[in-house]
Amino acid sequence: MTNRVLARPGADQPEVGLQDLTQWSCAATAPGLFGHPRELDQAVLDWMPATAPGTAAAAMRAAGRWSMGDDHDFDSQDWWFRCSFGRAPMHGRCVLDFAGLATVAQVWLNDQEVLASANMYRSHHVVVDQLSPADNHLVIRCAALRPMLAKRRPRPGWKTRVVGDQNLRWFRTSLLGRMPSWTPPLAPVGPWGPISLRPEPPVEVSSVRLRANLDDSVGRVELSAQLVAHDADVLEVSLVIGGHRATLHCRTAEGRTTVSGQGSVPDARPWWPWTHGDQPLYPVQLVCRTTLGEQVVDLGRTGFRTVDFGSPCQPELVVNGTAVFCRGGGWAPDPVTPWSSSQELRSLLEAVRGAGMNMVRVPGGTVYPTPAFYDLCDELGILVWQDLMFANMDYPVDDPDFLTEVIEEVTGVLAALAGRPCLAAVCGGSEVAQQAAMMGRPLGSSARLFDQVLADLVTAYLPDAAYWAHSPMGGTHPFTVDVGISHYYGVGGYRRPLADARLAGVRFATECLGLAHTPDDEAVEELLASGCSVHDPAWKRRVFRDTGASWDSEDARDSYIRELFGLDPAEIRFRDPNRYLDLGRATSVTVMERTLTEWRRPTSTCRGALVFMLRDLWDGAGPGILDGGGRPKPAFYPLRRVLSPTALLLCDEGLNGLDVWALNDGPGAIEGTVRVTAYSGQAIMAMAETPLALAPHSGHRLHAEEVLGEFLDVTYAYRFGPRAVDCVAVHWWADGALLSRAVFCSRPDEVERREIGLRGQARPVSASSSEYELEVTADRLARCVMLNAAGCWFSDNYFDVEPGGRVQVQVRTAQPLRVRLRALNSLDGETITVRPAAGPAADGRDDS
Repeated sequence: MTNRVLARPGADQPEVGLQDLTQWSCAATAPGLFGHPRELDQAVLDWMPATAPGTAAAAMRAAGRWSMGDDHDFDSQDWWFRCSFGRAPMHGRCVLDFAGLATVAQVWLNDQEVLASANMYRSHHVVVDQLSPADNHLVIRCAALRPMLAKRRPRPGWKTRVVGDQNLRWFRTSLLGRMPSWTPPLAPVGPWGPISLRPEPPVEVSSVRLRANLDDSVGRVELSAQLVAHDADVLEVSLVIGGHRATLHCRTAEGRTTVSGQGSVPDARPWWPWTHGDQPLYPVQLVCRTTLGEQVVDLGRTGFRTVDFGSPCQPELVVNGTAVFCRGGGWAPDPVTPWSSSQELRSLLEAVRGAGMNMVRVPGGTVYPTPAFYDLCDELGILVWQDLMFANMDYPVDDPDFLTEVIEEVTGVLAALAGRPCLAAVCGGSEVAQQAAMMGRPLGSSARLFDQVLADLVTAYLPDAAYWAHSPMGGTHPFTVDVGISHYYGVGGYRRPLADARLAGVRFATECLGLAHTPDDEAVEELLASGCSVHDPAWKRRVFRDTGASWDSEDARDSYIRELFGLDPAEIRFRDPNRYLDLGRATSVTVMERTLTEWRRPTSTCRGALVFMLRDLWDGAGPGILDGGGRPKPAFYPLRRVLSPTALLLCDEGLNGLDVWALNDGPGAIEGTVRVTAYSGQAIMAMAETPLALAPHSGHRLHAEEVLGEFLDVTYAYRFGPRAVDCVAVHWWADGALLSRAVFCSRPDEVERREIGLRGQARPVSASSSEYELEVTADRLARCVMLNAAGCWFSDNYFDVEPGGRVQVQVRTAQPLRVRLRALNSLDGETITVRPAAGPAADGRDDS
């Protein structure tokens, strides 16, 4: 639901006179050097163009004075932002809207102070009585945080190494840029949210509480709010949901009208996460009949569904009565411009769907996303796990001013989330209880914040939402992984063997894996062009690590190169850096694919896995499955295969053979065929097919050797003599279309390079199309086939091809297609070139 705290009237028309104040200039000064805008006119300052939404870092980068990775302490200076504007054609009073000011800020309009804010997460609405008809001046000072952090304050119950300064716990600001070795060193400072000027609405809506639920087939919306009708009396208020109208109860006192009541939609279609169904949304409006006419207040859109998250010890998300395996990742905003545009958000969230994911987690310590983020999650069917912005630290909840600020902040956040079908859970904060427990300290007064204050606010504003005080929590310690929700890095940062994914008995991982994922060739070449080569200090600076640890996430990933391939990564990096990069990519692909296969199989204890993270905060070998620009990294593609609503999962069950899981999360039944083929070298040892009928939201397990009709020891567990089977390929068809394919290698460590007959051929889908179909074939087993091309989108990549197999890949590009093709175990490879001149000679290959 949008504009929930201060809704805008309009009767389906654009708001008259709305003026977005986007063009600014900014300058930095010493802390406290100036106290009023009038003093700036007498000073010689270095003003730079700036924007709102924007930050000081964004302004400096646009001016060519700073780039990602440069050291600049944005917290050590006062930052002044100023904007001049003429008054738009408005009559009467106006409202200045500030969506977010970071962090301790003062605002002057025409030299009069109109706002002071000390919380970057709060929005503000300032009523303005008079504006100049020609020239107005708006000035913002974001005060230097560094001197305030240096002030002596009561000591915390524990200290954390995550942040650079323990006194950050007193300030309601993001930890982005303030977590050494985790984020780029650029604190968000400035008007990071939009600023706009609009006429005061005839009817102003505030204190909205909205609840949407599904009762059998009836969608119900309960609403309460306060209205102020300026220069008019409220006669009647109706709630309209998708065209269905209900009259609300009204009570007016002291010029303010309180409305409450309920509306319903008969035969409402349920809202589902996209992996399981459709996302019907219904517009919600308040229609206010006043003595001056009718006003319509848009309250956005809602959807109807039921949600249950199970018990604190055994979490499992059930939507509309159906269990949902939650898969997704941690959301990370652009640290330079945290307020993302709608276009950027759509691109990123469509990539989330493209990876087969159905949930994003907004971690504490970042920022609350924009309203457009939640609108798109509602529309695209992406569930949201929402942390409140608390992480790792012992917060001073006993300080009354701090507590008041927190209550105001969280109240606004929760009111804006009410009625949103995408919201799956609200969490008090990230790793606070874990941090205290690992330090051997009690939570102390912080416990009241999470167990009482925040819990009560969630109950009041989101009564149907699951609330978790902490992430992680449950078990003997908050970080125990087989009970409750966990941050699982057994496979990943803690370098446990891959078998630990099953041994640990993970229930629900709101963070997991956390490896340094090497980007593809295009991104590496861009880094090399900027002077950042593999394993030099600039490269390693972008690899996240725990402060004080003697190893980083790239070292952790390299330990799996040893486990998977029996190779020494340090020696390979010394002798053949390109081979080292390819092995790192293949390792990320294998670790992600095996671990998520293990957890997604229906007999697993795991009911959710959210990887750390969705995208990198800066380009390099970061933890994201997308790079800093939102492009897929190699680790993206195994998720796309394993997490797809229709997927084949192959599980090595040792002496029990090879399990084949066929999964159908979607709303329709599937009638199809599964074919299993076993290979020895280039020869087919056995091949058989079996029909398979899957109901909606279901899965079925096949035994590979039962389908084949004979014992072949395909997992080479019994070891009676030489290995008979090198690999097994499984294909799943329905209605003549290939739904999914998977390849099992019984010798995953065999990656010595040799001639394998790897080839590719591409053709345009149509004469004028920028889409192509690329066919990849191999005479022998091809391991981790890599397709690299600048500016291309691939439907699949970093996949295995069985001997004699053919894999069809869809490609989109806005330029002539030139794809470099190779495999981890291939000496041969080629460059495939297709020029957009539509003709029979447009297709070709250039061996290289």
